[in-house]
Amino acid sequence: MTRLHAPTASERHEQILVVDDEDDLRTLVVMMLRDEGFDVAEAATLKHAEHIIDTSEVALALVDLRLTDGDGLALVRRLSTTPTTGIIIVSGKADSFDRILGLEIGADDYITKPFEHRELVARVKRHMTRMRSIREGHQTRAELEPMLLGEWTVDPSRRSVYCRGSIAPLSEAEFRTVASLLKHKGQVLSRDALYREVIGPGERDPLDRRIDVYVSSIRKKLGLNSEIRTVHRVGYIID
Repeated sequence: MTRLHAPTASERHEQILVVDDEDDLRTLVVMMLRDEGFDVAEAATLKHAEHIIDTSEVALALVDLRLTDGDGLALVRRLSTTPTTGIIIVSGKADSFDRILGLEIGADDYITKPFEHRELVARVKRHMTRMRSIREGHQTRAELEPMLLGEWTVDPSRRSVYCRGSIAPLSEAEFRTVASLLKHKGQVLSRDALYREVIGPGERDPLDRRIDVYVSSIRKKLGLNSEIRTVHRVGYIID
């Protein structure tokens, strides 16, 4: 396989974790990503994956939902508490409920098996670029100032949303969504625009409903209704 991407010095120290109990598929994904120049660790069990997370820095995790010794969603929940780690669920479960649940608890992306190999590599590259930007702190001082949304304070420097000492359990993707809407307060942001800010560069599939899932979850977790307004057939706005 021809390498299409020559990693920079900083990229060589970024590790991708592939968690899947299907040996043949896991081996294939690991080989594909290593051929692209990425540092890749692999785990067939939840226990092994947790050991890798405890002992090394993971920039992006590809997680299967069904593991022999546990639920992959538990691993997604744990990883979602680390803002510098991206999460892609790679699962044979194509049910929309599982997709939405995975996104609600913190996954950044969801790929259904069987998948097209080049698409998987493209998504991995996009998320690695986004996570690198987050880790390197490519934000201005103004972009790190706390913002108010109703009774909640949205704090980009701490990447948290809190109110009277209570911290909202937002996933990293949900945090990016609400922060993007507040950054453009008074402007209607289309789903495509939010997609580029929250997910990363690239074209959004018209059937991709991740942004709607994130907004719905934010409303529920923060107890907000009118503060984030839906603009029919366009997107969302915080007035």
